[in-house]
Amino acid sequence: MNQEENSYTTGTVFDLSGGRATN
Repeated sequence: MNQEENSYTTGTVFDLSGGRATN
């Protein structure tokens, strides 16, 4: 389970890759 990929799916503040803090 990659946290970076999960961030886009779940929409959490786990912006480890591109810095995507959505919702």
